[in-house]
Amino acid sequence: MDDTIREPLDRKDGNDSDSEDLSGRAGRGDNGDEDGSGGVKLDALEAEELETVETTESATMLVDETTEIREIRRSEMNLDIEAELMRGDEFVCRSCFLRLKKVQLAADALCRDCV
Repeated sequence: MDDTIREPLDRKDGNDSDSEDLSGRAGRGDNGDEDGSGGVKLDALEAEELETVETTESATMLVDETTEIREIRRSEMNLDIEAELMRGDEFVCRSCFLRLKKVQLAADALCRDCV
């Protein structure tokens, strides 16, 4: 006894329409991803890329805001303040340019740290 199920033929010539469609696709070399899972994968990739771009833009905005805050703070600084005059017991180191007490003088206009 034969257990296979046979479908009725659609055409008079005895060919099944489903078998004809499959042979036509095989001849073109298509894999059938045009409307199927390939489109879904592409949408997922585009969504992931968009999310990455948005994350990058938000990180860039934080950096820009930080830069703006720094610029505002720098502009608020007043550089018109004059330094105090040097006293008789102070010198300026030739190497590090710090104003120090003469007690820290080690060599000719050099502090102990720079010698």
